[in-house]
Amino acid sequence: MDDAPCLVHRIVIRGNSLTHSSVIDQELRHVRASTTLGALAHSCLAASAALRSLNVFDAVDILCDAAPPAADGTPQADVRVTLREKRRLATASTGVHTEGSAASVDAAFALGNACGRAERIEAHVQLGQQKASSLRAALSKPRVGGRDAALSAELRKQQSPHLKHSSFTQKENTLRLSCLMGRPDGPTGAHELTYEASLREVCKLPSTASWAVLQQRGISLKSAVRHTFSLSSLDHPAVPTQGYAFKLVNELAGVGKLGDARFHKHSVEAALYQPLLSDGLLTLSLEARAGALLPLGGSYAAGGKAASCICDRFFMGGPGSFWGFRSNGLGPRGERHGGGASRDSLGGDVMAAASASLSAPLPGRFKQLGARAHLFASAGGLEAYPLASPLSSALRACAGAGVSLPTALGRLQLNFTQVLKRRPADSVQRSGWQIGLSSIFF
Repeated sequence: MDDAPCLVHRIVIRGNSLTHSSVIDQELRHVRASTTLGALAHSCLAASAALRSLNVFDAVDILCDAAPPAADGTPQADVRVTLREKRRLATASTGVHTEGSAASVDAAFALGNACGRAERIEAHVQLGQQKASSLRAALSKPRVGGRDAALSAELRKQQSPHLKHSSFTQKENTLRLSCLMGRPDGPTGAHELTYEASLREVCKLPSTASWAVLQQRGISLKSAVRHTFSLSSLDHPAVPTQGYAFKLVNELAGVGKLGDARFHKHSVEAALYQPLLSDGLLTLSLEARAGALLPLGGSYAAGGKAASCICDRFFMGGPGSFWGFRSNGLGPRGERHGGGASRDSLGGDVMAAASASLSAPLPGRFKQLGARAHLFASAGGLEAYPLASPLSSALRACAGAGVSLPTALGRLQLNFTQVLKRRPADSVQRSGWQIGLSSIFF
């Protein structure tokens, strides 16, 4: 039956008062080219999924009816496509947030299908007290040419205070252009190619800032291209019990001989979740990540700098990074002026970490919520380049137990941790208790 010949007589589209017909036609090109019943059914299902993925329709219905046969007697079908479009103002929201003694207010809106080409315009403003403040505007276009590819452009103006951990504030003005092809859960994964031009300033240093941070003060321009490859088969985005995930990022700064940032930066992350008992009653997870920030030309001195820019370095420590340590509490540190035990977190150029855990669902209502209990152990290190000694000599380690709960923002975890190995200058969570959002156990 699937091999029975069948041609498409005509395609009738209804309900696209806002969306340009060319956007819909490009998703129906395989429907028009169908020559058998099986191919027609398959292409209609694929077209329905593609139209829904444009995120401009609330409903997509495709119906095939018998049509008069062709002149040579070949059966034909009429295809009727009925659409129900979304409103152009997709979302709008405002909010007030507090964290400790700091408060912030933000506003966001998204305008979908503004010009009828399935494009999306987004804007977000956040103003904070002792917090990051940002202004972001973005334009994106999904399924360019009817293919699984999206283009986007983004402008961002941001101020990020790092005074508590590193004695500086970072101001940033960024233009970002990107092309995303595929999906992480697709057969070939997702590839994203990004160009970024960013003017960064390290400023507002207090008088107690360490000498290493004082040397970073000033303006830096980065012109960089970045490729990101991601692949995932996880059964749950926040609390997986089966599958694997992989992410590889390669970045080259100094493109077009613009700016003073000249480096190549690489990072890789991998995770494996293996059920040991049926129905996810016991799951073993193994996770690892590594990264390197290296100068072009063999040394930073070639670009007039003695070290990498603190804005580009890796930082480690805290929930979602490395449990048992405070935020940015692990790695190279600089002694602040004025004495005392306070030190600035300087970040590092070479890092590696690995973790293993066992998890099981909590009983009763907690199981319905997806809550799980876990035991974990982590080890890793973060150092500056060039390495004064092997990274293994800078190894830190931590073990702990806790519970996790999936949320819309990620995995919420409450852990009791015990630091097994540290350096005297590291900042650890002395009480052992930590709570935070994360997607991995580091």
